[in-house]
Amino acid sequence: MKALNGLRMDAAAGPDKVSVKMLKDVDKHGEIMASVASVCCINEKFPEVLQNARTVLLLKKGDPKKMTNWRGISIRSAIRRCISKALCHRLNMYVDLSEHQKDFRRLPGLLENVARLQGILTASVEEERGVSVAFLDISKAFDNVGHEHVEKTLSSFAIAENLRRAIGAMYSGMTARVEVGGEVTGAVPVKRGVLKGDPLSPLLLNLTINFLLHELNDFDLKKALGLNVNDILALSAFAFADDLVIARKNRAASRRLSRGFCTWFVVWRTWCDFEGWLIVVTFPWYQSIDY
Repeated sequence: MKALNGLRMDAAAGPDKVSVKMLKDVDKHGEIMASVASVCCINEKFPEVLQNARTVLLLKKGDPKKMTNWRGISIRSAIRRCISKALCHRLNMYVDLSEHQKDFRRLPGLLENVARLQGILTASVEEERGVSVAFLDISKAFDNVGHEHVEKTLSSFAIAENLRRAIGAMYSGMTARVEVGGEVTGAVPVKRGVLKGDPLSPLLLNLTINFLLHELNDFDLKKALGLNVNDILALSAFAFADDLVIARKNRAASRRLSRGFCTWFVVWRTWCDFEGWLIVVTFPWYQSIDY
C-alpha cells in the first residue's frame, strides 16, 4: 500500500491504459497489487503488458534526420512502477552505498561535495602546493548502463536471492513500441539502460557506480596518491549521480591514478557501454598538465 500511495496521481498511463488513479480507486488497501507483485516476483516472470513500453519520440532541436536530435519518452505500466517502488524499498535494506555518492539519496547532496572540492582547492592555495582534479561526466548513464552489469553488481551484494532474481526478471524481456508520425512500430527488444522515471532506476544506477567510488577511496590508494587537508587524509573521489570528481596530490599521482582509472573504465565500459569525457585541472594554474 505504501508503494501505491507513493506514485504520482498525474503520471501518464502505460500501454495497458491503467492509470495510478484507477489503481487507487479499485485497490484502496493495496491488497490486489500485493498479490500481483507476489505472483510476479515468486515466479520470476512478468506479463508482457508490464514489460512493454509506449515510447514517443520528441524532436529536441536541429536536423530531424539525425537520430541524436530526438528524445525518446517511454511510459510503462503503473502496475510495474508500483512493483518497482516496492522492490526499491526492499533493495535499500540490503545494499550499502558509498557515503561519497550524494545524488538520489536522503543525505546532504551537492553542497557537501562542492564544499569538499572547495576545501581541497583552498588548502592547495594556502599551503602553496599542487593538486590535480579530474572531472568525469558519464554520457547518458541511464540509457547506457548494461543489464549484465546490473546483474553482476547485484550479485556482489548480500542480497536475498529471490529479490535479485525478481529484479533480474523485470529487466529480462523488456520491449518498447515506438510511436512517431501517427504510426507505431513492432515490439523492439530493450537490451540496456535503466528506465527514467522508474522508482528503482536511481538506486540501480548508483549501485553500478558504487564499486568505482570504493576503489578510488581505498585507504592505501588515498595514502599513496591522495592529499592531506588540514592534516586529514582527503577523499580521492566523490560523485553526484554520474558526475565524478577525482582529486590527487600532484601530477605524478595524477598520471598513476589515471592509468589505473583507464583500466577500470575499460572494464566498466565493457559491462555498461558507458562513454564519458575527462578534464584535468592542475593547481597552481601555471603547472603543466601534459599527459
